Amino acid sequence: MLKIENLTKKYGDKSAIDNLNLEVQDGEIFGFIGHNGAGKTTTLRIISTLIKQDKGDVIIEGLNTKTDTEKVRAKIGFLTSELKLEDFFTPNYLFDYFGKLHNIPDDVLENRKKE
Repeated sequence: MLKIENLTKKYGDKSAIDNLNLEVQDGEIFGFIGHNGAGKTTTLRIISTLIKQDKGDVIIEGLNTKTDTEKVRAKIGFLTSELKLEDFFTPNYLFDYFGKLHNIPDDVLENRKKE
């Protein structure tokens, strides 16, 4: 089950998501429909743990995306048609993110970065 409670994300003074509440039961299929800038991609990025929300909680099968990040990543798959990189999505950040997603030990990850 996916449960979103009071999800909020702002970029400066602009709200991308403003107190979103959503519950999706196991086996249900859902989609986001809306105009550009409505917060669809931002919501999916928060669900997938790529970015952090300013307020609210996302619970996936009882796991909170803020406190159980690695466990959530092990349970989900996320594919986006375009990856618009935020300022903090540096090559180093992405390398670490995908390395940890695949449980690569820190020492191996550091060696691969150097290579």
